Amino acid sequence: MLCPSCGAQHQEDARFCSKCGAPTGAAAPQMTPSQTLTQGSPAGVIQTPPGARPILWNPNAAANWSLPFSPAFGSILNYLNWKALGEQDRARKGLIWVWVSVGVLILVHVLTALASFAVARALAFLYLVVWYFATGRKQARYVRDTYGSDYTRRPWGKPLLFGTLGFLGFIALTAASTYILFEFFASRDEVPVVPIALGPRPSADRPPWVSIRSFDRHQEVIVVEGGTSVFVSDEPRRCFAYEIPGVWGWGNEAGLIRSLDGSESVGVHLYSPTDLRFVAGSTVFARAATLNQETYQELTGRRISAALEPFNATRFKAMTWTASWVIEPSAKDSLHGRAEKVFLEIAPGWLAQVTVAASSSDPVLRRLIETLGTTSAQDCYWRLLRERYLGLFPER
Repeated sequence: MLCPSCGAQHQEDARFCSKCGAPTGAAAPQMTPSQTLTQGSPAGVIQTPPGARPILWNPNAAANWSLPFSPAFGSILNYLNWKALGEQDRARKGLIWVWVSVGVLILVHVLTALASFAVARALAFLYLVVWYFATGRKQARYVRDTYGSDYTRRPWGKPLLFGTLGFLGFIALTAASTYILFEFFASRDEVPVVPIALGPRPSADRPPWVSIRSFDRHQEVIVVEGGTSVFVSDEPRRCFAYEIPGVWGWGNEAGLIRSLDGSESVGVHLYSPTDLRFVAGSTVFARAATLNQETYQELTGRRISAALEPFNATRFKAMTWTASWVIEPSAKDSLHGRAEKVFLEIAPGWLAQVTVAASSSDPVLRRLIETLGTTSAQDCYWRLLRERYLGLFPER
C-alpha cells in the first residue's frame, strides 16, 4: 500500500508510514475476548469475559499439590483462578484463605521448633482437610459445573518450581530453628545434684583395677574393687556415677558396660528436659517411652508392642518400660525380641534410663538405684576419685 501523505510503499497492516511517520489509516489490532486484561489484575492473570474459555490451573491438581506443598500453595492458585474467572467476591475470600494458610504454616513451624513434631503434623493435616472442604473443592466443582473440561490449562512449571523451593526453604528454616532452640534450652538445663551413695572401700592389700576410656565428648572411668564403680562425664557436662556388684568391663558403646564374658550388660543414660521437650507424651515417662519405641521400631524395621508400668524404687519415682517384637527369618520359625528399661525421675524433668541385661538383674538393678548420683561440679567426679583413690588419679 502507498502512504497517503508521501506516497511511499508500506505494509498493509502498518499504522504509521516508515518514511514520514504519517498515519496510514490501518485499524489497530484487536485482542481476542479471552485475552482481555482487566485493570488491577495480578501480572499475567487474564480475566475471562462472559462466554469465553478461561485460562486456569486445574483446581483438582492444585488441591492435590497442596498435600506436599501445604494449603498455602493451593490457596494462592485458587485466588488467581478466581481472579481469572472474574469472580471478584470469591477472589476476595480466596485472598483471606491465602493469609490464613500462611498463618497456619507459621504456626506449624513454631510448634515443630518449640513443642512437638507430632502435634505440628496433626495440625497441618487437620487444616488441609478443613481447607479442602471449605474452599478447594468448591472451586473444582464450580469449574466442572460451569466449563466442564472446556478451559485452557495453565502450565505447572513455575508453580511447582516455587512450591519446591518454598518446601525446601521451610524444611531448612525449621531444622535451623529447632537446632538453635535446642542448643539454647540445653545450655540452660542445669544438671541436678543427687548425692552418690558409694559403699566403703574394702580393705585389700592390692590396689583396685582402674580403666579410663574416652569417646567424642564422653569420658568414663571404671574402678573394680570388691564391686564395680562407674563414673561418667558426658557433654554437655552431665556427670553421674553408680556402683554395682561383681566385676564388669567396657561395653562396645558409650554408657555401656559388660560382664567379663560379654553375656551381660548394664547401661545408664540421662535425659534432660530439653532431650524430651520435642517428644510426644503427657509426662516425662511417657515421652521417654515414646522416644524408645520410635528408636526400636527404626532398629527392627517393624512395629513393636510396649508397656509402661510402675516400678518400686526406694529413692526415686520409677517406671518400667517393656517392649517386645517378632522377627521372622523364615516361614518355619521366628525369633522374639524383648527390651526392658527402668526410668528413674531423679529430678523434675530429668530421667535416668537404666538398662540391665543380666541373669542377676534384680540385685544389680537395686544396687545401681541405691548408689546412683549426679553432680554439676565443674570437674565432675575427678575430685572424688582423687580423694577416694589416693595416688591413682593425678591432678588434671
